Parts: sequence; structure tokens; C-alpha cells
Amino acid sequence: MKRFIAVAIATLVGPTFAGRASAHDQAGAGSAHKPMMMDQDGDDRVSRDEHQARAREMFETMDADGDGKVTAAEMNAAHEQIRGKKLRRAGASAADKIKRMDTDGDGALSAEEHGASARQVFSEMDEDSDGFLTRDEMGNAHRRMGAKTSRP
Repeated sequence: MKRFIAVAIATLVGPTFAGRASAHDQAGAGSAHKPMMMDQDGDDRVSRDEHQARAREMFETMDADGDGKVTAAEMNAAHEQIRGKKLRRAGASAADKIKRMDTDGDGALSAEEHGASARQVFSEMDEDSDGFLTRDEMGNAHRRMGAKTSRP
């Protein structure tokens, strides 16, 4: 579940984000791209509230020192902790990802900045603006993200 949110928010911040691996996550290595893992109530769609709850949890996981800010080093460490490998350098660095969301320019990501980005990503993915993400909407967003990252 925490791995999926990495993919969901990746349209703005990239796949660096991860969370503490739950027993479910650990059992499902490679489950990062299963779109409905954030669906907590089993209705086969992800609500705005479900999405925001996962974003908050993800931020708390990345904020290793609990100071209310996520640095590039913390983001990289969270990625390595969950994925078991260092962040690939093919995409944007953690610092670049933070810079895109860092509205106050302090070089770190606050919970508010992270939450605002998560809300923006949700809105961009919610093609019919009904407040829910379906498998198709998430798949479309991931395909768009893949097209953006594969451009020369």
C-alpha cells in the first residue's frame, strides 16, 4: 500500500516516496504497482480521504528524525529502506523532487507542502472529478507519468 502511494504521487515527486513496510507490503514484494492497494474500504476505488491518509503516513515515514521536515537524505533513506536498493539516478534526484514541492524555498519538504502536492496529484488523476480514483484513472496517470519520464 505504501509503495503504491509512491507511484500515485510520482507525477509530481517521483517514485522516491515510500513508507514503513507493513506485513502486507513485505509479503507482497513487487506489489508497488497494484493500483487499488490504497482502497481501505474495499469499494474498488480510492477516495480523496484514503489518498490523503496514505500521503500523511508516507510523510511521517520519510520524516525519520520527526522534525516536521523531509530532507533529500531522508527521502533517499526511506526509498532504500522500503525498496532495498538505492534510488536510481535515471530520474530526478530526491533534491529535485523536493524542490518541485518546496513552496517556501527552505530546501526541505514540510507536511503541508507534501499534502498540497498529494491533493494536486489526486485532482490530476481524478479524470471525472468525482472525488474517487478508479483503476482506469490510476492506470492512465501511470502511463502518462511513464511517457513523461521516457522522453529524450
